[in-house]
Amino acid sequence: MMKGLKAGVIPCGVGIVDSNFMISFHTVLTWDHPDVRPKWFRSPHTMFVIQHPTAGWILWDLGSRVDSGDTWPKHITKFDKYEGSEELRIENQLASLGLKPEDIKYVILSHLHMDHTGYIDLFKDTAEFFVSRTEMMNACATVMNSTDVSTHGWYIREEVLCPVKKYHYIDRDTEIFPGITLITLPGHTPGSLGCILELESGTRILTGDAITCDEIFHGALPGFLNDSVAFHESIRKVKDYQKKYDAEIWFSHDPDQFEKWEKVPHLY
Repeated sequence: MMKGLKAGVIPCGVGIVDSNFMISFHTVLTWDHPDVRPKWFRSPHTMFVIQHPTAGWILWDLGSRVDSGDTWPKHITKFDKYEGSEELRIENQLASLGLKPEDIKYVILSHLHMDHTGYIDLFKDTAEFFVSRTEMMNACATVMNSTDVSTHGWYIREEVLCPVKKYHYIDRDTEIFPGITLITLPGHTPGSLGCILELESGTRILTGDAITCDEIFHGALPGFLNDSVAFHESIRKVKDYQKKYDAEIWFSHDPDQFEKWEKVPHLY
């Protein structure tokens, strides 16, 4: 645990999707339950702000913009209905901590899907970024392979290709600052990252979308994966780190955990 290292939860709205999209076989029609209906899953979109005693203020992921429901392409919005509000705008939430966007010195991107890159344009000129090299290569190849945006999956071309002040590329588990270690967790995407935060109040492991919720962590399968073998290896890796650090796991899209968290300006 590192004195002065703290983190807070920043809510970024909710994505409403079929529960089977998040958790495979979550709602299943069977012969003994022939009238089962699909269920909606209210997936919280989450960013984290980190206060480091020497590196300054850091953001983990860049969430969804409050106008995402109007700007995401149709091949996404037909599956994922976004709900946000003006009070969730990142400028307003940083202001609750007495911060402006230019006070953020670093941004860590767990991966480059659209609900984790929404505010990249706001920080591109003033913050340095960390991202997996594999993730960037895969995302760039995906969005450059066709002019048809419906083939880009969950990547937004303008966000993936947005130039920033500086990118630091992660190829392996790396301590980027004292008390902050980025870990490779492929499966959800080829270059998904997690983060071990040795906070003053106790160690947390941020899983990004490598492990979206507690149900997935304890055996359920996600609704979609890039690599199922790598996914299971990443689960094992996080469990090993959890045991090593006696850490609490912070998921990116867990509704129950999200409701229990105190949000910014509170810092853990």
